[in-house]
Amino acid sequence: MKGPVAGTISLAFLAAISLFIPTAASGMSCDKYGDCLSSSVSPVSPFLYGDSFTINVSIWAGQNTTGVSPTSWQYDQSVFSARTTNTQAILTIIANATGTYTITASITFSGPGYNSTISTSQTVTIIPLHLTLATALVNITDVYGNVMRNPDGSFYRNDSFCVEWNATLQPDRTDIRVNVTSLIPPSLQLINYSNGYRGLSGRLCYIVLLNATYETYNLTLVASALNSNALVLAQAASTQPFAVVQYRPFFTYYTYMLYNSNSPSTYQRPFVTLVRYEGNDPGYNFTGDINTDQIVASNDTNERAWINNFTFSIDGWSVEISNPQGAQNFNDYISFVKHSNLSVQMYPLNKTYDSITFSDRVQKYYLQANLTDLTGYIQQGIVYFNVSESAWSKDFAGGNYSLFNSSYLYEPVFYNGYITFRAYAADGSPDPAANVSVTVDNPDPLNLYLFSQVRNVFGNDSTVIDAFKADLYPASNITQPLTPMTTGGGSYGFDINQTNMAFPGDAMPYLTITASEGSTSYSYTEPDPFSLFLINDTYFTTSPFSNLTDLYIEPAMIVQPMNFSFGGQMPYVVWGYNSAQPFFPPDLEPGNLSTQMPYIYGQHLVVDVNLQGGGAKVVSLANGSDVYQATVLVTPQSGGATELWVRDSSGRMLAQVALPYNTTPPQPPGFMGLYSISFTPSTNGTVSVGLTNSWGISSTIGSIQVGTAVPAPFVIPQLLVWLFALLVILFFFLGLAAKRRRTA
Repeated sequence: MKGPVAGTISLAFLAAISLFIPTAASGMSCDKYGDCLSSSVSPVSPFLYGDSFTINVSIWAGQNTTGVSPTSWQYDQSVFSARTTNTQAILTIIANATGTYTITASITFSGPGYNSTISTSQTVTIIPLHLTLATALVNITDVYGNVMRNPDGSFYRNDSFCVEWNATLQPDRTDIRVNVTSLIPPSLQLINYSNGYRGLSGRLCYIVLLNATYETYNLTLVASALNSNALVLAQAASTQPFAVVQYRPFFTYYTYMLYNSNSPSTYQRPFVTLVRYEGNDPGYNFTGDINTDQIVASNDTNERAWINNFTFSIDGWSVEISNPQGAQNFNDYISFVKHSNLSVQMYPLNKTYDSITFSDRVQKYYLQANLTDLTGYIQQGIVYFNVSESAWSKDFAGGNYSLFNSSYLYEPVFYNGYITFRAYAADGSPDPAANVSVTVDNPDPLNLYLFSQVRNVFGNDSTVIDAFKADLYPASNITQPLTPMTTGGGSYGFDINQTNMAFPGDAMPYLTITASEGSTSYSYTEPDPFSLFLINDTYFTTSPFSNLTDLYIEPAMIVQPMNFSFGGQMPYVVWGYNSAQPFFPPDLEPGNLSTQMPYIYGQHLVVDVNLQGGGAKVVSLANGSDVYQATVLVTPQSGGATELWVRDSSGRMLAQVALPYNTTPPQPPGFMGLYSISFTPSTNGTVSVGLTNSWGISSTIGSIQVGTAVPAPFVIPQLLVWLFALLVILFFFLGLAAKRRRTA
């Protein structure tokens, strides 16, 4: 370099320019005077709208150069803005334009006799930012874990849902973030918002407003890609359609007593409402979209129903009877007194109320009255309770909806018979080694009739039949072993239930009872264990209940089931209709399941089993001139007796008698009580008294010491005869003497 040069540039600048070193391949340009220019860009392209970059220029002056002009910058000012110096330009992309652009820096060098202009250029590429937005509808569950959306994809008022998004950028640069907003239709309200790192993912959640109209809508999400200066680099949108339908569900339903409950009284048994959801009226037609199936204006069974509340209205009835002895029929002396709006709490026995859809459209709701409340009213003389049940959707789909109404009649009836078998050893103690089994042979089981009644309501729906069957005792097989309800200590208890019964007039069920112990076994068939009575409905002309034909009344008394005991010997009473021979009128079964069938009104029978013999004893002995008379007490622990006998010491039968039957079915036919047997001894010595019990076991129950001589007690009657004869003779002679005195 030379010293100071006159012109447009100082010697200091000339000295400085020789120090620039290119930072990238510069495409250096030089002239013949030794002057050179080079440039570099940092960072390197491609660039996006809104980016900034720097171009640095390096200058070399030739040996004879005396002047250097300021740097001249050429660029597209519609695309770039720039801050420039002689050696640097900082450019910002101000237009959302794409393509390749050239930025040029030019300098004129001067020296003795020459001016030389040199240019250097950098080419940069601007590319578009590609933003894509993917959205998806996401279901929300309520506090019970149920999805707040119909299976067909539609929504009810007050339902909620979310829309999730995922945004992708190309190129993906960490200095760019995404902001998502939604164009909310008038049917929705935004309830919360969340997003992830740089906003590339997130979720928007909404609730369907209570005033939303029943139609289809579009929810659009708009994503904007922003740089660090909040400049929008790109936008994308995604639309999710949805449909709002009205809530108008339809149901088929049926109410009945829980048959297989172990509670003996109807007051203590729950009642069941068997429900089949038949679909919902959406309110309009719709061909469907990516989120919602096709909707038809009739019942759409892909939508859901919701039952979360039951309310009850309970009326009580008391029955008054006057002068039953002089009345010609029941209508003459029976009257009903209504007690309205009784306060009886009802318990739902279901743990939760589920949302009902087509896939689980058959539901059952078990409900039971508070027994304490019922008992209190019974003590006031009220014996019938008619419950009107209403099922509701409370605070659902924007309102309270009454779904269906049913009724149930609590009746003071014991439905089941209960048979207890108690096994005894020879000494009368319980015999835990004995075993008892009972089989019901039922040619025409009642539950088949009950199924037919359910089919009348629901049609031949196997799902409904299976659900109903679960509330019956199994009775579909002709022969059915019963499972003991209680066992232990030589005692077996069997529940003989109403669904094992059959129609009056048809082939009725019978029991086969088998008792065994070790190698000993005894079986018998009881063809008529229930003392069945056939009953018709001719007594009453009016009734307070629509589903009540007759009332169950014992002579001159009404059954009070809360205080009634199974301990007494009460005949089984079975109801049936269309019979020509009435007995006592009973109630029609609750829930209108039947119009003609027999039912057992509960009796508790105890059957005494003895497979070891014994259980009886000789309680007295009397002797005459030539015979003895032994009185035997046959206790229940013996199992009943069929015959008594007396044998001498050599085994010869002295007496044998078949006993009359006085046991009650289903006890095997036999005798219990006191019975006297007479016998004549063959020799002096010991005789044995024994019996054969109802279970086929023969055993000795006692020994008696006897003799052939005329016993002393029999002499006294002979002396009395002689004394009587002497008195007759004495009175004869006294009479003759008196006659002689009168004639004298």
